[in-house]
Amino acid sequence: MESAELQITVVTPSGSLELSIGNEPLWIGRNPECAVFLPSNVVSRRHVSLSRQGGDLVVADCSHNGSLVDGSLLRQAARVVRAQTVPIRVGPFDLQLIRKSPPQGPVAVPIPSIAPVASPEVVQGASPPVDAEAPPLLRRRIHRSLLDHLDLPKLGRARINVDEMRPKVIEALGMILQSMAA
Repeated sequence: MESAELQITVVTPSGSLELSIGNEPLWIGRNPECAVFLPSNVVSRRHVSLSRQGGDLVVADCSHNGSLVDGSLLRQAARVVRAQTVPIRVGPFDLQLIRKSPPQGPVAVPIPSIAPVASPEVVQGASPPVDAEAPPLLRRRIHRSLLDHLDLPKLGRARINVDEMRPKVIEALGMILQSMAA
């Protein structure tokens, strides 16, 4: 049975905070009313929100500058975080999010489709049929979001392993499409 709240500890430069994430998101930002107050002009008033999706922790960046979540840039997007401890950098502040209970494993998240998948070959890597392509502006938006989620420039072309990247790309695309449908 799913718990009504997700228990986390946020470790900040000034100490730790024990927080419970219920139905409403918790905010990290420059606004003194945020659950985690970070006094800096490079931190947005409401920079990052922490919420739960089932038993999973969802970190959403709502700033213009972005945040580093587990070493990857997150900018005006959300990411499901399943690790027990997650480093986050918000402006000049290095934070740690520590879950009180272990992640509950993968949760099926419905992903809205842009166009119907015509055949199993499309899923396995073949080119999509022409009539299933998204409009160019939407493709560019998805591409940009995917680059932000995966932080590919940090890896460099020579260090990208296709088999290791495939699940990361699929997860990132799911989150991107979910945020676009919301």
